[in-house]
Amino acid sequence: MLQQTNDARLFAKEISKYLDTAGVEKRMATKVNALFSKLARRASGENTAIIESAVALTQSEKRIIEKHFAVIAEYRLNPELLTGLKIHVGEFLIDTSGQTAVTDLVRILSA
Repeated sequence: MLQQTNDARLFAKEISKYLDTAGVEKRMATKVNALFSKLARRASGENTAIIESAVALTQSEKRIIEKHFAVIAEYRLNPELLTGLKIHVGEFLIDTSGQTAVTDLVRILSA
């Protein structure tokens, strides 16, 4: 997988160089470069996210999340979160859930 990711990035870089030297209209070159960069990220799985929420999100909320984080999202309902979200992207986690806040508070108060 790593080799394919590197190959995709190298390919995108070479296409960008070609477009720059071939005199392709700047606006079109920018769009093509963005597309190839997106394909390289997708090949590496960098922009796939699992988003857990305590309540079902509206389509509008989903669009905002996907636009803000530039991800392809898989949504999961998890009432145990109480409030907030958990966003998993690769090995990274953004946790704004009430469940974690309560757990942290209990740990601090019992120390």
